[in-house]
Amino acid sequence: MSKTVTKNHSLKSVTDFIGISRQAFHKRLARNRNKSDLYNYAEGKVLKNRRVKSRAGLRSIYYKEQLTLLLGINQFEQQMSINRLCLKTIQVVYKNN
Repeated sequence: MSKTVTKNHSLKSVTDFIGISRQAFHKRLARNRNKSDLYNYAEGKVLKNRRVKSRAGLRSIYYKEQLTLLLGINQFEQQMSINRLCLKTIQVVYKNN
């Protein structure tokens, strides 16, 4: 039986405590790994586009790179924002003469 990282509990005891099966546990791990790979791919696309045009917005990159089949726009923007790849707003100050 495999041991988890915390306090040497077996996988069975952890899944019993949480209330899910071992199969569901491993399925969730696989799904998270796939999402992580997908986010890394999207992050690479953003960085590639930002090298060419540093002020390219996330939404324009999303449609330009045709990421619509992989991720939803809100999920894409949220994940890129978590990774600090969103643009900072520029404050424009107007002076009265």
